[in-house]
Amino acid sequence: MIDADGTEHVSTVTVTGYTDQGAPTGGQELALEPGAAAVVDLPADAVTATVLADTPVASAAVLTATAPDGELIEVLPGTPDPHTDRSVRVALR
Repeated sequence: MIDADGTEHVSTVTVTGYTDQGAPTGGQELALEPGAAAVVDLPADAVTATVLADTPVASAAVLTATAPDGELIEVLPGTPDPHTDRSVRVALR
């Protein structure tokens, strides 16, 4: 993180995977410099993960799977879309 005065801080980030039964599986604690990126591979039985940090960080999950016609890749942001919370579904009749 970089403060308004330009002071840089190392972020301590903990990534933990969880199974479909809610049990922790795999994970890693990282010390990241401002602007750094890291990859954490979680076990195949991880169906969800938490990202906890002591400073604000940006994160994303990259999911891959093998299909008959090639590899499938999905990128999910670590935070929800802020516009979703402000949108309302309207039915017109």
